[in-house]
Amino acid sequence: MGDAGVEKTNDDATECKCSAVSLGYYDDKYVQKFWRKRVQRRPPIINRGYFARAHAVYLTAEWFVKTVQDAGMAPQIVNLGAGFDTLYWRLLDAGLVPTGGFFEMDMASVVAKKRGVLTRHSDVLVTEGPDGAGPYQLIAADLRKPDDMMREFESVGFDKSKPTLFIAECVLVYLDPAETSQMLATLASTVTDACFINYEMINPEDAFGKVMVRNLELRGCPLRGLAECPDLAAQERRFNQAGWQGRTALDMNAVFDALPPADLARVRKLEIFDEIEEWQLISSHYCISTAFKDERGLGLDKMPF
Repeated sequence: MGDAGVEKTNDDATECKCSAVSLGYYDDKYVQKFWRKRVQRRPPIINRGYFARAHAVYLTAEWFVKTVQDAGMAPQIVNLGAGFDTLYWRLLDAGLVPTGGFFEMDMASVVAKKRGVLTRHSDVLVTEGPDGAGPYQLIAADLRKPDDMMREFESVGFDKSKPTLFIAECVLVYLDPAETSQMLATLASTVTDACFINYEMINPEDAFGKVMVRNLELRGCPLRGLAECPDLAAQERRFNQAGWQGRTALDMNAVFDALPPADLARVRKLEIFDEIEEWQLISSHYCISTAFKDERGLGLDKMPF
């Protein structure tokens, strides 16, 4: 895996999020802390895409915290390859403290940079909720070594008996298929009750897909997992083969349409948007796939997407 190239995608994603937030697509008063340069305004199609991605993940996390707490248990959230993501602080602002803890991991170089930002802005980027609830932990680990990764998580308080939401955004697609399968199987066998939400590319074989793959290869980011997981059916099959109980995959056209109508009405007013066909084409090359294990009957089979 081209780690340097993949690390650069974190910077790109952070600036794109800053662009969307600055225009009012969604609220995030923290992401700018991780981007010290001038924000370049991105085209409407990029802003809308990042809104759809970020909002779908946020709504899933919101639903998960409420569902598990309503069942009388303490939810945990694990963000794999988290980069400069700010979901933890956005949940705290909404009073949705994941009382079991919020855990993030990434490669050592990214973790070091994020820790530096947390230190500089410790007054804003707090690492625990009210009365010490929902502590935040950040570790350097390698997804390609899932057993070692889980031991690292457990060393900072991860509890495999607690219901857990795993998040991966443009992460698994950079791994070799065997590495992803091993990681997903390890997670499924470690935690009794869990949900997983994954966001990544699909459909590499048409004209747009080939250009997408080639552009990322030129940037040092080969999509190693895409050939063996190229479509929605393969996304679902991968979770099934790894031991997850239920699974669903939707392209981003379907995800966008499934977002709350009030949110869609609001974002449609933010910018002039004429690129409907281009939007639909791009959105058909990205997807969200979800999976769950619900051995204690907590209602985790009712994921929003």
